[in-house]
Parts: sequence; C-alpha cells; structure tokens
Amino acid sequence: MIQILPVYVPGYLVPFLIKEMDGVSVMQNTEQFTNIKIEKNSIIGMFLRRNIKPSYKIKNYQMVIYSKKIGPQNAFSIDLLEYQNSVEFRVDLTFEELDKFYKFLSHLFTISFFTFVKGYLKARKDDGKSYGILMEAIRAIIDEYDLLEYSFSESQLKELYYSQYRNGCCSGLHKNLPFPKNFL
Repeated sequence: MIQILPVYVPGYLVPFLIKEMDGVSVMQNTEQFTNIKIEKNSIIGMFLRRNIKPSYKIKNYQMVIYSKKIGPQNAFSIDLLEYQNSVEFRVDLTFEELDKFYKFLSHLFTISFFTFVKGYLKARKDDGKSYGILMEAIRAIIDEYDLLEYSFSESQLKELYYSQYRNGCCSGLHKNLPFPKNFL
C-alpha cells in the first residue's frame, strides 16, 4: 500500500535543503529531483518519529524534492516518505504535524542564516553595527540560496538577523516566538 502526502514547506527552504542536506540530485533539462535520506535516529528522524508515533518499525525516511523551472520561476513540491522496509512506505501526517515539521525546518534555516551572518561579521572584524558589512553578508546569503526568487528582501533578512540577535539564534527552538513580521 502506498500513500503519499505532500509536505508544505516554504519555497525559500528548497534551495537551502538541497544545498545543505546530503542528498542525491538528478537534473534533466529544466527539472530536478533530489532525494534526501533521513536516518530514523538523526535529529530530524527523531523529530518525525516523536510526532508521527508509528506502531511499526521504521527503516528510514526519504524527503523527495521535485522542482521545475517554469519561465523565470521555480515550481516545486516536497514529499516525505516513510520506509518500513525496502519496498513499502507510507506517510500519515496530520496538518498539525506538517505545521510542526515546517516550523522545525524554518528554525534550522534561521539558525544557519544567523550563524552565517555572525561568522561573516566576525571574519570582517565587525560587531554588526556597520550597516554596509551586514548588508554585504545578507546579500551573500541571498545569492547562495536564491532568496530573491522567493520574494525575500534585504530588509526582511535584516529584520530576521536583528530579531535573532536580540532573542538568541536558538530561541525559536525552546520559546514559542513568532517569526519577524513579513518574513513568512
């Protein structure tokens, strides 16, 4: 029995997940398939197991990202597959579980973003007060993950940086803080 349920993940996470998670990508013309194996005992695997609470043994999870260039934009979908053995798989996630998964991945992106900018500023011997170097770091991460394509602006990412700077970059993992306005 095969049951596939699409997992909604914001577009800006697609290039981040493809570049930062060890997956296998297949490209053909304007289409790209990326398959990312998620071990059941990894942080993401444990997160999924605790939220799904399966009554059966899980071999691993697979996150499959499909993207296609349509004109200047990318269309994409993400499927989360659960392998019980080498042949059978199924996913049974509620909307609440999907929302938790989406927030979890968003927090991973946020932590990576903040850490990158902080490291960039430190390498440039800047304390974050110099607007020019901060914006240079933000533009570098925009270019790295094609964030302009997903309607991000430099000001949104600057707001995200300062929010994480005030609250701590891991605050979203242990506090129920909202993302900065106009971010998501």
